[in-house]
Amino acid sequence: MGVTARSVIFDYDGTLVDTAGAFLESINTALSNAGLGIATRREISSMDLRSIIADRVRQVRSPMSVERVFDSIWEVFADRLASPFPLRDGAAEMLGELSRREISLALISKRGGRAGLLPLNELRANGLDALFQFVMVGVGLTEYGAVLSKALEALNAGAQDTTVVSDWCKDIEYARLIGLKTIGIMGGVSDEDEHRKAGAHWVVESLSEIPRILLLQ
Repeated sequence: MGVTARSVIFDYDGTLVDTAGAFLESINTALSNAGLGIATRREISSMDLRSIIADRVRQVRSPMSVERVFDSIWEVFADRLASPFPLRDGAAEMLGELSRREISLALISKRGGRAGLLPLNELRANGLDALFQFVMVGVGLTEYGAVLSKALEALNAGAQDTTVVSDWCKDIEYARLIGLKTIGIMGGVSDEDEHRKAGAHWVVESLSEIPRILLLQ
């Protein structure tokens, strides 16, 4: 059985657009360039980037600045974004259907540095950017809860009427802390087990499953 929803807040990379693989590669390219050990997918899923970098800096007793390596990740990712990436299968149709049902849409992206300054070309190219009533890019994990609250205010929506959709289990954890419903999508950073441990209300393989969950049949 579904649940009625007045608003949905989406993550971007790995959730709406198929960039998760490129992002994970960018992290390890930046770590390797800094002389630090690469990270596993599970580490990247379970930890924030600064913590991963700080652990490796301590391991090798490097004087390298954590912030410098962090910024270099986004530089590498920005270079990769110069080539177009496809929307995930079913994204355009799903967003269109939710909009037609008069469900308010928001987007919160964690792209930082130069990557965070780049336009969300995949949405623009598909004529979908106008469907979102709230968009914020460059949001760090520690800021995520506060930005979720800003999104709710902008959408004039209550937590109990709002669902967060993300490929990262950390987003799921933070959204649950403030009482939002959550959908973890596989095929991005986190797997099904990680989403369920984070407390996701639903875990899906495809974006096309989301309207069925959110709308009463």
